Amino acid sequence: MALHKLSQAERDTLYQLAGKEQTLQAEIGRLELELIEVRLQLAKLHNKTTPPFVAPPEVLAMIFKSAHASAYEDGHTCPRIPVEVAVSGVCENWRRIALSISSLWTVFRCLQPRQKNLLLEHERLLTYLERSGGRAMELSFEFRGMQLPTSADNQVNQILHTALGQSFRWRRFVMVSDGSLGSLEQNLWFPLHTQSVPKLEYLDVRTSSYHKRFGELPNWGPTDWNNQMFSGRCPPLQCLRLDQSALLAGFQPRLENLVHLVFEPGPETDDEIPPLSFTSFIDIMRLPSLETVSLWGWLGEDNALMPAVQVEAMELKHFRFGMSHDMSPLIFLVHRVVAPKLETLTIQCNWFGLMESRPVMDIELSDNSFPSLRSLHLFDVAINNMNEPDPTFRRLVERTRQAKELTISLSPPLRSAHLVDFMRRRSPDNSTQHLFRICPEAEVITWRVPSQFPFPYELFRSDSWPQLSRLLLPPRSAQYNWPAPELLPARTTLEEAKHIGIDSWPPGYKWATSDRKDDPFLKHFDKTATNSY
Repeated sequence: MALHKLSQAERDTLYQLAGKEQTLQAEIGRLELELIEVRLQLAKLHNKTTPPFVAPPEVLAMIFKSAHASAYEDGHTCPRIPVEVAVSGVCENWRRIALSISSLWTVFRCLQPRQKNLLLEHERLLTYLERSGGRAMELSFEFRGMQLPTSADNQVNQILHTALGQSFRWRRFVMVSDGSLGSLEQNLWFPLHTQSVPKLEYLDVRTSSYHKRFGELPNWGPTDWNNQMFSGRCPPLQCLRLDQSALLAGFQPRLENLVHLVFEPGPETDDEIPPLSFTSFIDIMRLPSLETVSLWGWLGEDNALMPAVQVEAMELKHFRFGMSHDMSPLIFLVHRVVAPKLETLTIQCNWFGLMESRPVMDIELSDNSFPSLRSLHLFDVAINNMNEPDPTFRRLVERTRQAKELTISLSPPLRSAHLVDFMRRRSPDNSTQHLFRICPEAEVITWRVPSQFPFPYELFRSDSWPQLSRLLLPPRSAQYNWPAPELLPARTTLEEAKHIGIDSWPPGYKWATSDRKDDPFLKHFDKTATNSY
C-alpha cells in the first residue's frame, strides 16, 4: 500500500484498525480454545449418560481388542489414527480401560514418517513399549521415498537403537528402506547379528543398501548359510523376507522352523558376488516345515552340473520364481524335488533354456511328483530353441499336466519365440495334434496376451484344453478386443479377470502382502500390463 498517498489522519486510522484486527484475532483464538474446552466438558457429561459409554469394562475391553485385531490383521498397513489411540481419547472411562489393556499397545508401525515427526515417532515408540507391559511386540519401520537429509540419520538411528534394545520382545520385526539411510552397518546390521530374539516369528529386513567392506566374502564365492545368526536359542522364526543386501551382509538367521521364505533383489554391485550358494538353497528346500518359496532376481550361482540328489519338500505348497538369468533354482525344482502338497507354481522367465547348456543328470522321479498341483502361472515365457525345447521345459510340461488352472501372460513387445507361438506348433506325425499341450486338464485359463498377437482360436478349438469352461481376459478397451464367443467351444464362457495369477503372498494368510507396490511379482505384472492390452 502506498502510504504516502494517505493523509496523517488516515494513516492514524489505518494503524488503529490494524491493531484492533490483531486484538480481535487474539480474542478469536482465545474463544476457540474456550469453546473446545466447553465442548470437551459437555462430551464428558454426555458420555457418562450414554449407554455405550457406561457398558461394563469387560465388554468394552472385548470390543477394543476386536477392533484392534481387525485394524492390524493385514500385517503391512497402519490406520491414520490407530485404534488404540482413538479409543483412549474418547473419555476418561475409555482411556482408563484402554491403558489397562497392554495387548492394545503391542503393534507399532512407523511407515514413511515426515522428517519433522521423527522425534515424535521416537517418543511414540517409547510410549508403546511402556504401555505394552513387557508383552511380545510387532515393530515395523519403513523409510522409503522420504528423501531424508543426512541430518535425519541420527533421528532414525535413535529409533532403531530403541527398537533393537527390545529385541527380546520381538514377535514381528520389519525394517525397510530405499538405501538412502547411512550408517546402517553400524546401527542395524552389526547389532542384529548379536541380538537375542527368543520370540521372533516374522522377520523382514530389506535395506536396499550394500556396504562393500561389510559384504566382502572369502574368495569372492557365494555365501553359505550361517546357522549361528542371533544369540541364544533358535527363534520360532516362521516367515523370513530378505533382499540381496541382507544376504551380502551375512545376515542369515537360523531356519529350523521356517515356513515362508521370500528373497528379493537389492542394489546393483560392481562385483558379481552370488549372495546365496546353491548348497544353501538345497538346504532350504529340505526344511521340514517349508510351505512357500518366492525368489525374484539373481540370488545364486550358475552350476556346471546339477547335484544328483532328490529332495522331498513334504510341506511345500506354493513356489514362485522370476527375473533371474540363473535358472538353477527352477531347474532343481523341476528335476529334483518331490512336493506332494505343491498347489501353485508361478514362473516369470524371459528365455527358457537360455542358460541350460550345462548337463542335467536326471534322476528317477515320477511325473506325478506334484500330485496336488492345481495352478500353473506362466509370465513372459519364451523358448530359446523352438525346434528342440530344453529338458527343463519338457519336464515342467510333464509334471504340471494335471493343473486345473492355467495363466498365460505375455508382455509386449512379443519375441518371435514366445510361449504361444511354441504352443501352436503341431506334431510332425499328426498335423491335427499340437506338439506340446500345457495343462491339458485345465478348466480355467487366464489369457493376457497383447492384442497385437491374433487370438489363436485353433488352440481353443483343438485338443489342447478339452475341459476348458472359463476363459478369463483383460478388461475390454479400445486397445483390446475380446475373442468372438461363437468361434470358441460352446462350453466356454468369457469373463473379465479380477487378477492375474496369485494376488497376495503367501496365499491363504490374512497377513499376506497384497500391496502391489511392495511385492516384486505383483509390481512387475502391473507395470507390464499398463497400456499393453
